[in-house]
Amino acid sequence: MEVFDVDPELDMVQAYDPEEKRKDRQNKHFKLSRINRVINTNNPWQYKNKHDIKPTDVFRIAMANQVRVELNMDVYAYNSLIDNYPLAKGRCDDGSELNTFYFQAKVNPEFLGLINFIMNRHVDIISPPELKDEVRKRINKLLKDLDK
Repeated sequence: MEVFDVDPELDMVQAYDPEEKRKDRQNKHFKLSRINRVINTNNPWQYKNKHDIKPTDVFRIAMANQVRVELNMDVYAYNSLIDNYPLAKGRCDDGSELNTFYFQAKVNPEFLGLINFIMNRHVDIISPPELKDEVRKRINKLLKDLDK
């Protein structure tokens, strides 16, 4: 692995894997706190032109073309969000009603991490409409799978 971006605040490392066969998967990201050991080879970068730093969202998903989402949450959802994704706290404000919170951030376009959070049913989706569509699709698939 050729590490080219370390972000301690996000607990993320991005690296290039020259041994990965699939070209679209050679740039990878890892949770820094899960790394057991690093060996410095003192070798200069060999693949610098292939490094692709992608923005990482509060769910620790590194992906380009992030989309802005807005959510209203109750206290339970807010606590769950910041307990599991501490960086989300900086993206939350008091909601328009007592004991509610408003979340606004750019997230990965596949809504990875976010969908699991939303499925806890304590969230109202404000935007974008594609997020609502994706939730509907996943719920319908889940229902079909349950009927098998």
